[in-house]
Amino acid sequence: KTVTIEAEKNNSCNVMLYVTVTDNAGNVRTESVAVDIDITEPTITVDFDNDAAYKVVDGKGYFPDGRTATVVITERTAHFDEAEATGNIKIYAVDALDKTVIENCSVLVSSWMPNGTGDNATHTATIDFTADANYEFTLNYEDLATNICKYENVKFAEGTVAPRFFAVDKTAPTGTVTASELGTWDKLIETLTFGLWSRDTVDVTGTANDVTTPIESVSYYKTSDTIAKSIDELEAITNWSKFDGIKVHADEKFVVYVKIVDSAGNVTYISTNGIIADEP
Repeated sequence: KTVTIEAEKNNSCNVMLYVTVTDNAGNVRTESVAVDIDITEPTITVDFDNDAAYKVVDGKGYFPDGRTATVVITERTAHFDEAEATGNIKIYAVDALDKTVIENCSVLVSSWMPNGTGDNATHTATIDFTADANYEFTLNYEDLATNICKYENVKFAEGTVAPRFFAVDKTAPTGTVTASELGTWDKLIETLTFGLWSRDTVDVTGTANDVTTPIESVSYYKTSDTIAKSIDELEAITNWSKFDGIKVHADEKFVVYVKIVDSAGNVTYISTNGIIADEP
């Protein structure tokens, strides 16, 4: 004879099935078997501590600071598999050239902390996205009873910005500025000397690079001021112009400041030394 145990009415790890048999001579025998029934799908919630993206482009967020995700899986403790939970968190971390930044991203995931009992038991871990990288982050979970929460059913906290594709870039971009054959600079000059002379038109060119995110803009500010400008003074300037190389003609004393901004909003300032262009 087949005995059917209704899962909906017996959704528990502690189901016992008893079968009692009595023969025609009145002998009685009882057998029992433990049955573990779990028809409750796990749930996953994710909450990031940092949603302050500098900008979001095509669903990808660019963050000038790291962010930590708190992941909570609601799942019966007896059916929770920590290794499975960690293994189903997929993280890819690459630089601007698509080279892998972190080989084993499972190291970013903390151990799981259990809380509660029954189907409402929770298991919490954190994921630290602190290294500069372009991240793709997905997760799902299948419990030991094969109930599954797919990525599309993961619940992200209200207001979450760019949970799947995002970049963390805490590092300022680099660059150079070159004035003809007078010199090349890669940082802000603190003291101007105006000891560079040219009898020809001065071609000012530059380079810009960032290890993690694309360069958003390169702009310049040209002035005849003989006192080097500080970062605070440069940040107060509003009339920067797009920089793709400029020519400075004769009879001019000048300094060129270059402002490089990456896609996460990090800024680098570079300047030439003082230059005097004076054609005969």
